[in-house]
Amino acid sequence: MYCAGCGSLRATHDLLTGNVGEAFSHNPLTAFALVWLAWWWVSEMASSRGRTVTGPPASSRFAMGLLVVVVGFTVLRNIPGTGLAP
Repeated sequence: MYCAGCGSLRATHDLLTGNVGEAFSHNPLTAFALVWLAWWWVSEMASSRGRTVTGPPASSRFAMGLLVVVVGFTVLRNIPGTGLAP
């Protein structure tokens, strides 16, 4: 069974070394999660310095949608032939 996080470390390494295509082949959700995390970090740093930067989505609707995406991704990556296995 592959979880939604399987391949995340390999994907992060690939992103840090500039292999974006390879990162998506290991775990496509990792790239999106890192973009969201960077956006959140920038907005937090800006607000701590008294500046206003719109932060990433953080509503309950966003959280429920994210849960649906992660569960769907987990199911799809465990179906043979989908190409989502790390």
